[in-house]
Amino acid sequence: MGINKFFNADALYADMVLTATTYFESCSYFGFYPMALPRAIQFRKRIIEPLGEARGDYLIYAALTERLGYGHLYSQREEEMVKFVITDLPFSFEKFKLRS
Repeated sequence: MGINKFFNADALYADMVLTATTYFESCSYFGFYPMALPRAIQFRKRIIEPLGEARGDYLIYAALTERLGYGHLYSQREEEMVKFVITDLPFSFEKFKLRS
């Protein structure tokens, strides 16, 4: 199985090809981790709806966990995944979205 944003030469060797979304089609976060402080994290909002049957990498893995019987351990929504990632940060999800 392969996940790729574009059909490339590697896809010719895959038994199954799943189309992944681009950054414009998914809701996620982006972390800046320079060698020196300050470090930063930014909310990345969806600009356009996914084309065709494309899904973000996280949603593909979440769907697989659902099929394997462990879906209750992983959110099936991208925004819920971002909320989980920033749980320990000193601001709310709403403020995080507004500041980005």
